[in-house]
Amino acid sequence: IERIKRPSSAILTAKQRVLYILGSRDLAAGNVSQALKRFQGAKALSSQDKAMATECDLWIGDCYYRQGKYAQASKAYSDYLRYSGANSSNRMLATYDLGYSRFGEKRYSEARQNFEKVVKQPGNLGQDIVADSYNRIGDCHYYASAFSEAAANYDKAYSLNPEAGDYALFQKAMMRGLARDYKGKLDIIDDMMSRYPTSGLMPSALLEKAESYVALNRADDAVKVYRDLVKRYPTTSQGRNGYLQLAITLMSQGNRRQAIDTYKEVISSYPTSEEARVASDDLKRIYADDGNLDDYAKFIASVPNAPKLEAAEMDELTFRAAEKAYLNDNAATSKLRDYVSRYPGGQYEPQALSYLATAAVNAGNEADALQYATMITERYPDSEAAEDALAIKGEAEYAAGNGEQALATFRKLESRASASRNIHAARLGIMRVSRDLGKYDDVVDMADRMLASTAIPSTQKNEVRYSRAYALAQLGKGDEAVKEWQQLAEDMDDLYGAKSAYYLAQYHFDNGAEKKARTEVERLVDSNTPHQYWLARGFILLSDIYRKQGNQFEADEYLKSLKENYPGEESDIFMMIDQRLK
Repeated sequence: IERIKRPSSAILTAKQRVLYILGSRDLAAGNVSQALKRFQGAKALSSQDKAMATECDLWIGDCYYRQGKYAQASKAYSDYLRYSGANSSNRMLATYDLGYSRFGEKRYSEARQNFEKVVKQPGNLGQDIVADSYNRIGDCHYYASAFSEAAANYDKAYSLNPEAGDYALFQKAMMRGLARDYKGKLDIIDDMMSRYPTSGLMPSALLEKAESYVALNRADDAVKVYRDLVKRYPTTSQGRNGYLQLAITLMSQGNRRQAIDTYKEVISSYPTSEEARVASDDLKRIYADDGNLDDYAKFIASVPNAPKLEAAEMDELTFRAAEKAYLNDNAATSKLRDYVSRYPGGQYEPQALSYLATAAVNAGNEADALQYATMITERYPDSEAAEDALAIKGEAEYAAGNGEQALATFRKLESRASASRNIHAARLGIMRVSRDLGKYDDVVDMADRMLASTAIPSTQKNEVRYSRAYALAQLGKGDEAVKEWQQLAEDMDDLYGAKSAYYLAQYHFDNGAEKKARTEVERLVDSNTPHQYWLARGFILLSDIYRKQGNQFEADEYLKSLKENYPGEESDIFMMIDQRLK
């Protein structure tokens, strides 16, 4: 959630301000653990400034939420709401955040109450946030089995934000199905697929469409949709499930030979997947009924990595003990490492490696995260764990500066992702790497896809909008970029608002509109933005403007003052200053 967080008007101590600013930078850079320490430190130093301590609670809640520690996040948000003023501009945002953290805790009734407050009095929150709140209210009703109420709220979400309404329509269709109105469910799914042909929910929509046909006893139609699903999305979990359900449906139609061939296709194509395990169990029963278990054993033996006939009991017991220790303490990974070492290729190795990769990410150990994620993608490319592993692998490669490798990984993830979060992670990764590599058409394409879906987290929307504008400017579409930058620059407390303000001014300067450039850059330097790097870039640009206008003395004075007082250590800032003072 992009915030409008400001410290109190009281003068903060230097140390408080440093911790506060560095914490926001760390959080923006994804260094959540470090950011949390800084905000906690800033709060601890604020005994004389209650307002500052309260603002820190809001950030602390964000940190805990990103770490998946929802109970701690709920407490921090609750503390903010308890101690902030009734007229605080962030109260409804905190209420919205609290709804999400309680949702993460599965406290759906309480979460619903928070989201209902947001839609009743959204304050300065945007319409997309209100629409998202209606979606979450619908989800809370859904978990309470109040399907008609859930559908009504999905309707409201769609009506508020139809441009990104794929999730709302899909969930509305699901509610029709739960009410056994399969014809209505099919109509809504067809509408959703027509309106949002690039939606990340398309594989799920096809799977639900086929299952609706099954419920209506229209098996032939179901078979057609299953075949379409496995043809278009063969590497997704829905595609694998579609293959499995296709086999089951063929079997129910009496097409025994086709069913057997399809079960074999599932096992041969995705030998390390859960669908292959189910298919092997079904196939085993079919061969047993026919008295041909020897043929079944020969087939299984012919498929590398196919499910074994029996799972080793010690394998499972060792893993379950390691899993329990990890779930109780996410830093306790020694037993998981021991399991992977003792049982290479074990039944639960994909899940164990997934836990280890996630733990490495949370600990900031990119090298280990890359190692474990790569092991999953190479050994178990068809497993459920492989999808999240690709996301981790791409991020680790990107962080290590391996742009081309990261781009290939993110593109692979996009082609096979079934979870909305991973579709978004893939597209965000492609956008970021393409932005760095100068592939600006790809940046615009990925940004448009993300902005057209409700799957994009609000915390990243400004980055996507900024990246799109930057790419448009590089492609010679400056007028479009300016419009986007102007909107983002309204909030310079946000990182991408500050960056947009700078690039807006730089664009005007580069195009000879010095008066506009000076107006925009002065807005930036007067904004009290916490993003000191972009503030410094603004001062350098202001110096360039004065210099071009013939005011050499004032241009140099800005640079000298900046050189003496800039608190950062970025070498490019000092290099730009020195070059201009020569």
